[in-house]
Amino acid sequence: ADKYAVYCNAVHDGHGVETSPDYPLLGIKSVDSSAIHVLAGLAANSAAYIQKILDLSNGRVPFDVINIHTYCTDNTNGFSPENEKYGLEKKLNGFMDWSKKTLPDVPVWLTEFGWDTYMKNSAHSYIYAPEPQQANYILRSFLITLKMGFQKAFLFMGRDPNSTNTLQYSSSGIISDQNTGLAKKPSYYYLATMQKILGNASLNEIVSYRKMVNGKEVYCFEFQNKSNERIYALWTREKDSETDSGISLQYELDLDYTPQYAYTVFPKDKYINGEKVDLVITGSSLGLTLTETPVSYTHLTLPTI
Repeated sequence: ADKYAVYCNAVHDGHGVETSPDYPLLGIKSVDSSAIHVLAGLAANSAAYIQKILDLSNGRVPFDVINIHTYCTDNTNGFSPENEKYGLEKKLNGFMDWSKKTLPDVPVWLTEFGWDTYMKNSAHSYIYAPEPQQANYILRSFLITLKMGFQKAFLFMGRDPNSTNTLQYSSSGIISDQNTGLAKKPSYYYLATMQKILGNASLNEIVSYRKMVNGKEVYCFEFQNKSNERIYALWTREKDSETDSGISLQYELDLDYTPQYAYTVFPKDKYINGEKVDLVITGSSLGLTLTETPVSYTHLTLPTI
């Protein structure tokens, strides 16, 4: 950390480095004051390394964005992003608390998360999840990181480096490698549907989070898009579960108004826009069947009145 602190300050704005006729401008900010300097991604979930950089920078903050990586794993198996022992909040809530307290004006990015999808003869990487679960986990992770306060989250990665290898990260993409035909996984279609529905929407509030209903957890996020429509992302989960198990839950979503129209859009493999189902409106309460797939009979687009 002592060496990286020197490097970080120099790269940020040339601090601590002598200019010369050959190098009159040193540091990102000296060349472009509007450029964003993102800290190198931390593999550990502790803030100790960043604190050392701050301690050695004499009160300066030599970066614009804090950057961290994490995977929902016990280093043997992959788990759901909500998992009580190895999920995103368990791993990163302490780090986020430190960031908000120590550097409240500095955004935090999660620039690596994901799950591998390849298994052979029961062998798999320590971040393994079957393709349908990978798709569910990715959507839910983006929503959970939003709730946690991350400004940005980046899936690792786009295309598999090696779709038939059990080494970690080899099959964590949403598209398979060239040797297997660049096949689109369910997660590709799920993400395309999420982008279509939530692409220009902003989060209004978190209506429920780990709320217990008939013995199952319910998650509900309310968004509003540029067309002034309300969009609700909901899913359910078995408390203390390690992976998805195909559960469902009958749920009444109580609104504060009677919508003019309502429909569900849920992700579906091979359907880039998902599948839309119109709902019958009988009042301000909508009956839904929730599953572990966000927006599976759960994304409701509703007008504001």
